[in-house]
Amino acid sequence: MLTFLVFMIVGAIVLKADDEPCDNKRCDPDILLKECRNDPTLLLPHPGECQVYYDCSVLYENVPRYFEQHLEECRYPLLFSTKSLKCEQPEDVDCGERREYKDRCDYRREQCGTSHCYCQLRYPSCIGKTDGLNSFPYRPNTPYYIICENQRLKSAGLCGKDSVTGKQMFFIKDGCF
Repeated sequence: MLTFLVFMIVGAIVLKADDEPCDNKRCDPDILLKECRNDPTLLLPHPGECQVYYDCSVLYENVPRYFEQHLEECRYPLLFSTKSLKCEQPEDVDCGERREYKDRCDYRREQCGTSHCYCQLRYPSCIGKTDGLNSFPYRPNTPYYIICENQRLKSAGLCGKDSVTGKQMFFIKDGCF
């Protein structure tokens, strides 16, 4: 039986040795640690999530909440490409079997883990929303709006003041009035 981990990247599929170090969610930390000692420059896609990957050059003294040793995460909205072994724009990445999160609040860095989490208030979901301007959830009838693209939050905005009256405009349906 093989005692080391062999990864071959073929498209978006991660092949592994007979000792089954990975399931569909994570890799065996002991085998990963051994491989990282052998090659500290090794980059491996996470088998279950498209925005995270293993970077053997990263060694945490204190592993962040929701992370594992050597685990890194692409900045929202980027995803980890198994072809380039880099974080890239979602339209340039084939996640294959790996789960592709579209909400910023689903990325591990944004996870709260306590009560009074404000992620959804700051970065609302664009799932099910049309591309372009949309009303800012939790802030109806206000000057706030969000811009969605391919069901991902691109940015948030604030309506300006009317150039004639100087009054604050509000976002209504699909524009500032």
